[in-house]
Amino acid sequence: MSELPRMKTIGEIAEVFGIAKHFVRQTVLNEHVPHVKAGKKYLVNVERFAEYLNTGEKQTGTNLKGIRE
Repeated sequence: MSELPRMKTIGEIAEVFGIAKHFVRQTVLNEHVPHVKAGKKYLVNVERFAEYLNTGEKQTGTNLKGIRE
């Protein structure tokens, strides 16, 4: 079985990376990183968010390992 991606809420992502929630929220809403809407919350893929911070490039759906854009 393949490893499941680690997902965190916008607030948790902001805390982990030490950045503003507003920045994370805008990154998600502008669809720069893979995410899933679960009810009223957005769940963000931690590894892909780290990749985005390192490269500044929008993460596309080509190799998301089971996560849809």
